[in-house]
Amino acid sequence: AVVSTQSTGSEDESEEDSDEEESDSEENSSDEESNSSSEEDDDEEDDEDEDESSVEESSSEEETVRKLPPPKVQKKFQKTETLLDFNDPVANPSLNTMVLAQSTTLHELLVGGELGGLSLGDSTGPNYSLDLSRPSYELLHRVSGGGLGIEYSFPRSEMKVGSVSINLVFNNTTDQEITDVRIKELEEKGSVTMEEFSIIPIIPPGQAGQGCAFINFNDTLQPAKFTVCCSKGCYSVKIQPPVGELLVPHVLIESEFDALRSKLCGMHETSGECENGKKDVSELSQLISSILATSLCFSTDQATLKFSSKTIARETPLLVSLAVSRETVKVTINSEAVVLGSMILKEIVKAIGN
Repeated sequence: AVVSTQSTGSEDESEEDSDEEESDSEENSSDEESNSSSEEDDDEEDDEDEDESSVEESSSEEETVRKLPPPKVQKKFQKTETLLDFNDPVANPSLNTMVLAQSTTLHELLVGGELGGLSLGDSTGPNYSLDLSRPSYELLHRVSGGGLGIEYSFPRSEMKVGSVSINLVFNNTTDQEITDVRIKELEEKGSVTMEEFSIIPIIPPGQAGQGCAFINFNDTLQPAKFTVCCSKGCYSVKIQPPVGELLVPHVLIESEFDALRSKLCGMHETSGECENGKKDVSELSQLISSILATSLCFSTDQATLKFSSKTIARETPLLVSLAVSRETVKVTINSEAVVLGSMILKEIVKAIGN
């Protein structure tokens, strides 16, 4: 009986020990689960923080990219453009300028950067002289105009279809105001027409007023006669245009120039020769541009200068060729406007000879 009691007590103690071990293991497992769950929560929070930081970084990068200015694209010259568009100055407007740099003769023309009123083949239209100091002529003397003096010039800049632009300067040489300066209609219309002139309301003492008149001379040298009126009175005047001012530049490449010249031969061709007078090609080019409004055409012949123009009213082509040597210069004019061509020839020969 004593033995059984002891055994029973020992079994109870073993059962209590096992129960304690099981409770300890359950507590440890619960602690591990809680630790693992807390670690998972921490990992999830870290992942969310990393996602948020990555989103913020990407957004900041996008804002930085948006704020950055667009890269500048520099257009590089491609040799294939010159090969493909060599005979097309409209598609390649800088063609003539690029080709000019390869010519020794025309390189000499460009020394100093001054070619007067010459055009170098601008496909958008004629390139008139950048020199605004055009020669002026007296239209009305101040004594005859009661103190109002008028001068005029041909700027070759502001143009209207079929008309010659004429810059008028009205000088008040008196100590009183001159008002209501205007131009009446042409006295003898004929083939010459004139657009309406804007009235100059007042010219202070010792000052000058300026206006622009547009006259269609119809490709003739017939003078335009009209009347200028103001507060001082009315005065009859006339404008005789120089023959070279009846032209505008006409852009051509050499093949077009030669083809047109071959058609304008025979009775449409006139020529003359004079001494060179030690003028180089640059001086000759500036001289031609001062006589007439023209466009310089590139020539493969270094001893030849070619210029192209057309009449303002009827747009009749007029070609000028200069064969230059050390001693002489041969000038050839090709145009259906025979009268204008012969007069321009005389002007050029006279100017080169002087």
